[in-house]
Amino acid sequence: MRISSILRRDFPRGWWRSSAWWFAGFRDVMASCMVAMFTAAYMGRARRIVRHRDDPQEVARLVGRVEGWMMAVLLGAAYLSMLVALIVQLGQPSGPLWIVGATMFLWSTSSIAIGGAVLVVLARSRLRQRRAWSDIDFVEENTPRHGRPPETVEEYRALRMKRESGSDGA
Repeated sequence: MRISSILRRDFPRGWWRSSAWWFAGFRDVMASCMVAMFTAAYMGRARRIVRHRDDPQEVARLVGRVEGWMMAVLLGAAYLSMLVALIVQLGQPSGPLWIVGATMFLWSTSSIAIGGAVLVVLARSRLRQRRAWSDIDFVEENTPRHGRPPETVEEYRALRMKRESGSDGA
């Protein structure tokens, strides 16, 4: 895919005036931030991802944007390293500082564990079922966005594959 095709897909004509474009971008960024910051609240979704690990369509639907899960692991690791640095600097914490340290430890380890489990399941699914994931990636890459009608053969084919799989978003 050429760079002009990628730019045309991500930035259609009149994107700066399109409220749908701005809303979709804002929604994606906020969803990733919510997963990264409040990973423990997504424990149920993580369990469903693990439960459906052999169904690529379901895993793709549940995982959503991978960036949020990767940010959860990275933020958890950053907070854990900050906690270690705090303990090294201050010595044994006591009083309210101990409560803050314990909370940071629980939050960071749960973020690392939950986000890591989701990423491992996703990687395992992608490695074991490459054909299904190539179809999912083709549909994701070529489906027209922001209410734009299909213009190329690939876009029509992606729409047909999306309808056949039953994941038309309705």
